[in-house]
Amino acid sequence: MRVRKTLLVMALTLAASGAGAGVAGATPGPTPDQGLTGACNMTNTNAAFDFAGELITAKTLSEVIELSSAHTRKQFEAYTEQGKELTALAQKVATDSAEPIKSGMNRAFSKVG
Repeated sequence: MRVRKTLLVMALTLAASGAGAGVAGATPGPTPDQGLTGACNMTNTNAAFDFAGELITAKTLSEVIELSSAHTRKQFEAYTEQGKELTALAQKVATDSAEPIKSGMNRAFSKVG
């Protein structure tokens, strides 16, 4: 019983820290990454609550270990995919941000030349 309570507290703490991550980075006006990071935060928070719910139903230590291993594996896969998506978004934002500078420089050099 004590192990279950400890694991539940850990899972709920993890979920709460994931839910607050989206608020901490809030900026005035929307940014391209807010939708994706918000979706990642929601996915990870839901996974933590699902994990907590599964832990509550565990009756043996071996079930707890099995659930923990499965959750860790799923979260690792999710974090890997989220990292790829965020990297692609960051590259797109960098490219899009550089475009006005590039076109301005081209106009300036065409006037000089």
